[in-house]
Amino acid sequence: MKTSAITIGKRLGLGFGGVFVLMALLSAMAITRVMTIDATLNQINQVNNVKQRYAINFRGSVHDRAIALRDVVLAATSAAAAPHVELIKKLADNYAKSAAPLDALFVNSAVITDEERAALAGIKDSERKAMPLIAKVVELRAADSMPEATALLAGQAGPAFVEWLASVNRLIDLEEKMNAVEAAKAGELAHSFRLWMAVLCAIAIAAGSLAAWFISRGLLRQLGGQPDYAAAVVGSISAGNLAVDIDTARGDNSSLLFAMKGMRDSLVSIVSQVRAGTITITNASTEIAAGNLDLSARTETQAGTLEETASSMEELTSTVRQNADNARQANLLAVSASEVAVRGGDVVAQVVETMDSINASSRKIVDIIGVIDSIAFQTN
Repeated sequence: MKTSAITIGKRLGLGFGGVFVLMALLSAMAITRVMTIDATLNQINQVNNVKQRYAINFRGSVHDRAIALRDVVLAATSAAAAPHVELIKKLADNYAKSAAPLDALFVNSAVITDEERAALAGIKDSERKAMPLIAKVVELRAADSMPEATALLAGQAGPAFVEWLASVNRLIDLEEKMNAVEAAKAGELAHSFRLWMAVLCAIAIAAGSLAAWFISRGLLRQLGGQPDYAAAVVGSISAGNLAVDIDTARGDNSSLLFAMKGMRDSLVSIVSQVRAGTITITNASTEIAAGNLDLSARTETQAGTLEETASSMEELTSTVRQNADNARQANLLAVSASEVAVRGGDVVAQVVETMDSINASSRKIVDIIGVIDSIAFQTN
């Protein structure tokens, strides 16, 4: 039983352990891939998209300032150009609000590429070229130097805006490209993860099915049948039904049901032996009881005989006692006669001799009486 339990434990450990290992491997891969995809999405959403959003703000500010600067030049009067000048200042402030965090992001982030740094440097270089031209055009328009302002806008400021927008668009396109690369990387990771997950799940299902089949096959071989059938057989035997049929497979000589069949046959043999022994004991008990009754009857008969013997001995003792009393009286008479004979002299000499003989006989009688008393005492 110990070896079988260990074997079952090993089988369960190998079967489910393999499934658990595959599940752990799948979980570890899933966690790793999800973390990688999360890092990729974080790079896209929290870094690249932020930089792209600031660059888009740059482009809007530059584009709108180019239009506003054109409107300043086209305005009929300085008063009409004043709102456009204010708009240019406001757009410049918006540009600065996006430039500050973008610069901080480039300084603090460890994932900024050299290409991005070059693109930002190109934007700053275009900004340095365009800002003085914008101020000069506004200054000429405020001085009503329309021909000089128009010529500066067309000859230098306009191309500077075009270059500025192109540098901003390069950063936007670069971030878009980087997002596309990161998205493709995330897609490849997701695709490979789906493939690996399908493969590992198939392997886990196959391993689990094989382990379940192997374990169930081994258990059925060791049990010799289905567990409910073995339980029913055990229940019948425990209820005292030793005539229950136990079906075993052909060639089965080591299963639990085979052992139970042997146990049932042994119990049947033992019960038969006990039954035969019980019958023998019953017969012997009957004979002993009959002998006890016969012995009791004999004992009662002996007791009656002993009572009769005791009664006879009591009568004999009484008779002996009466004889002893008579002997004593005779002895007394003999003594008296002896005294009379002594006083009577020679006349009673013959009587004396006769009395001596009687006296001797009396002593013998006394001895006999003593023996009889002793026998009577011992008999009582």
